[in-house]
Amino acid sequence: MKSRSFRLEDAKRQGERQAEEDGVTGFPVDLAAIADKRGILLAANDDAESGVSAMLLREGNEFGIFYSTAISNKGFQRFSIAHELGHYSLEGL
Repeated sequence: MKSRSFRLEDAKRQGERQAEEDGVTGFPVDLAAIADKRGILLAANDDAESGVSAMLLREGNEFGIFYSTAISNKGFQRFSIAHELGHYSLEGL
């Protein structure tokens, strides 16, 4: 089993490679374009009762990221989407 610090370093390297492949050179990052490139549906969810900021769902070979708009903070929503894109991109996790 890999140690936590080793997994973190793996994730950082993988994220840097992914950013380079996606042509990310500055901010703001176009998260919708990255999701679209991977065929991932992005959908807003205004259900405040769910208690979930975002989730990556898979059905067969199709993926979707559903993110909450219940907290009306665009930065938080973008972070939540980026976080789920990270889960999608990490190998073996």
